[in-house]
Amino acid sequence: PPEWRLTALTECLARGFVAGVVLYLTAWTYRRVTGRDGLGLGDVKLGAAAGACLGWSILPMALELAVLLAILALAATAHPTPTIWSRSPISIRSSMWAAIRPAPIWR
Repeated sequence: PPEWRLTALTECLARGFVAGVVLYLTAWTYRRVTGRDGLGLGDVKLGAAAGACLGWSILPMALELAVLLAILALAATAHPTPTIWSRSPISIRSSMWAAIRPAPIWR
C-alpha cells in the first residue's frame, strides 16, 4: 500500500534530520566554546545521509564508532616520530585498508 511507503519515507527523512541537527548543534557548540571549527558542514551532511540510511537503534553506535575511529586517526597522526601512519589522509586510508584486508595485496 502507498501509505506504507509514505511512512517509511517520513521515518527516513526524520532520522536524517535528527542526525543532521545533532551534528550541526555539536559543531555550533564547539565553535562557540573554542572559537575554531571542529566539524564542517560536510560532516553534518554526511551524518544526515547516514542517519537517513541507518535505523534508530544503530545510529548512536555508528556515531560512536565514527568518533572512536577519528580519535584513533588523530592519535596516530599526532605522534612526533615517523610511523606507519603518515599525516596525509590518503596514507591513513590505505594503511587502514591494508590492516583490515584479509588477503595479501600481491597475488
